[in-house]
Amino acid sequence: MRLAAAVTLAVLSFGTAQASGYVGVYALIDKVVMEPNADNPERIQIFGVFSIATDKQVFQPAQRGYLYFTMSAENKVIRTEWADLKAAAGTHTVIAFGGSGFAGSFSTIPRLRKPDEKPSAPDRYVLGAGLSKMRSDTDYAPIKSLLEYR
Repeated sequence: MRLAAAVTLAVLSFGTAQASGYVGVYALIDKVVMEPNADNPERIQIFGVFSIATDKQVFQPAQRGYLYFTMSAENKVIRTEWADLKAAAGTHTVIAFGGSGFAGSFSTIPRLRKPDEKPSAPDRYVLGAGLSKMRSDTDYAPIKSLLEYR
């Protein structure tokens, strides 16, 4: 029952928001690759443009590349979030997820890899407060930098 409630909350959190609590990553997602496959993923590569928190709500400038994550254990909520990330790919919608390294969700700041870098040593994906679609009509610097990235 608790798992069903957690899944429902994760899916419902994929609503539209301006900015939320301690976000770890703002992303404009181009493509998602699930390994070994989309039916039973153990790892995920998220390609696009990212602004990643380095401290409580202090974000790196927008940069292109990809994030590479793995699950520490089988987790249906993570799989649901990964499916939502895949659904957001190519929509030109900024997605917020994770928690900042100092806010407690990501145990370490996820490493942004160069687009042509071979995938290795994935970061551990840790659930934060779910996923949120962000408004595009904002002056909030991390989101604005993604939308203006060339």
